[in-house]
Amino acid sequence: RRHRPPQYLYHAKKQPNPFQKQLSAASAFIIFAALAFVIRLAIAYSLPGYMTDMDCFKAWAFFFYDWGISYIYTSDFFADYPPLYIYALYFLGFLRDAFSVDITSPLFAMMIRLPAMICDIVAAYAVYRIARKKLGNTTALFLSMFLLLKPAVIFNSSAWGQMDIMLTLMLVLMIWLLVKDRLVWASAVFMLAFLLKPQAVMLAPLLLYVFIRNIVCSENKKKGVITLLISIGVMVGLFFLVPLPFGAGQEPDWLISRMLGTIGQYPQVTLNAFNLYGMLGVNYLDASSLVFLGLGANV
Repeated sequence: RRHRPPQYLYHAKKQPNPFQKQLSAASAFIIFAALAFVIRLAIAYSLPGYMTDMDCFKAWAFFFYDWGISYIYTSDFFADYPPLYIYALYFLGFLRDAFSVDITSPLFAMMIRLPAMICDIVAAYAVYRIARKKLGNTTALFLSMFLLLKPAVIFNSSAWGQMDIMLTLMLVLMIWLLVKDRLVWASAVFMLAFLLKPQAVMLAPLLLYVFIRNIVCSENKKKGVITLLISIGVMVGLFFLVPLPFGAGQEPDWLISRMLGTIGQYPQVTLNAFNLYGMLGVNYLDASSLVFLGLGANV
């Protein structure tokens, strides 16, 4: 009589092997995003950051939550960032107060960098979603990993403590909205980006070009003009409404005057940036003193 193997051997054969299942691109992105975020947290906690800016950010978050948001532009306290980023710091000041975090602690220094680090992850996810539709899952995952693990991106937000990725993310969103022909929403995002950091004005010609093209090339030119007027109204409205809590007791054009006053605030060629000027050794050099082919660097 033929001997039958124990029943548990048959049972074992029926069990699926968990390692045979291929990891999806979405799952891989989540794993790499979590890893990248942990790396950023560790760096932000262990390094003080670029102290000139970090001291300003921590002081603004601390004092203006205690004093009230209306004091930031009316007192003698130095604050040269636009209102939208101050809102983020104000919220971080609230969290610091709620959890009794010491302003000089590494934890608070890490908290200051949280918005930028979160935007790193959101930007990588945006790259993944957009690229997946055009290039496929594998290429989309590679491109998002490139952004997540790129040393320069990690260093800028986590080690140095800068918030440039927040501006970049908003401008990418603006361009995506333009591509989707959502011009009013794109205008709103552009104005919010401008109120986050005035360097957003660099993409103003692109926005203007799309509006002109929308009017000239459209069969319904009246609709194009109406869209332009609505977009201008939205941008003007946001320009005055978003900073409204900061302007108590000030003239209606206080923000315009303040931004115009900061144009010549930094006359140097470059200030501690990893760019060509820094490589050439002209960091902190007055722009008017650097002349090439008869033109100054400030031209």
